[in-house]
Amino acid sequence: MKSINVLNIIDCHLSVTMNWLERLLLQSSPKVNHFVFAKYFLKGTKSDFVPINKSILQVSYPIPLHQKIQRSLSDHTLRRELRSLVLSKMFEVVHVHFGHVALEFVDLLLELNVKIFISLYGFDYEYLIQQNPEIRDKYVHFAKSGCHFIVEGNYSTKLLISLWCTRKIDS
Repeated sequence: MKSINVLNIIDCHLSVTMNWLERLLLQSSPKVNHFVFAKYFLKGTKSDFVPINKSILQVSYPIPLHQKIQRSLSDHTLRRELRSLVLSKMFEVVHVHFGHVALEFVDLLLELNVKIFISLYGFDYEYLIQQNPEIRDKYVHFAKSGCHFIVEGNYSTKLLISLWCTRKIDS
């Protein structure tokens, strides 16, 4: 069987708080090749997954305001690079980690006809949608457009089903 290439999209690759993600990727089947696309990469991070995108911004943490502004001004370059990577057909699956990252990139990805998985965590569906109910509508749109959601455990699965009545949720 041929291997599967997965593009993992994150906002900031942090060496300490994102080590759980790296461990998960490393524990995948040998038939799965993981690549990381990130907006920010923490200087000095030692990782088995160096971000694939060239438009990444090397930062210290917390990210200084001037670097957030710099990133914001170059978002079109980042989106163009993501589009190009996905259109290269190098990836069979795109896995977006965290709801706020999905809100930023999924509309672009939906245009590109690629299988999309979105991992949501408590903050994404308990806090964000309480602060801004339109985010729930975006999640519903993503689900109706064919995105698959991944959450942790039965509680989260049942909560998401109650929020938008879909069974495209894996825990």
